[in-house]
Amino acid sequence: MFRHTALLIAGILVLGSASTLAAQQATPPKKAEPPHKAMAAMPAEMHGTPTHMWTTEQVKDAQLALSHLKLYDGKVTGTMNSDTEEALRQFQRSHNMAVTGRLSDSVLVRLRRESSMKSPTR
Repeated sequence: MFRHTALLIAGILVLGSASTLAAQQATPPKKAEPPHKAMAAMPAEMHGTPTHMWTTEQVKDAQLALSHLKLYDGKVTGTMNSDTEEALRQFQRSHNMAVTGRLSDSVLVRLRRESSMKSPTR
């Protein structure tokens, strides 16, 4: 009697584990949200692409450097705009970089270095 009860309990445990595993495998994985939905949830002070976001301060830094290099004459707002993108394209073109009009780590580093080499004219 004890042996039959132990086998019955073992069978129930195995079946229970199998059904739990089957239920887990049957549940489809959650899909990632489309980029436009993810970007809508971002704070307004972040700018850029879904792969990298730039803070308002970083965009201001780029605008100031571009202004110092006489490539940008717009307002330094910290907001990416078409004038900033065009200035970035001019900078990238003149420094043999990929011309995207977008900010990147390498562009920001190079902008900072190039603008610090130029002495301000007053």
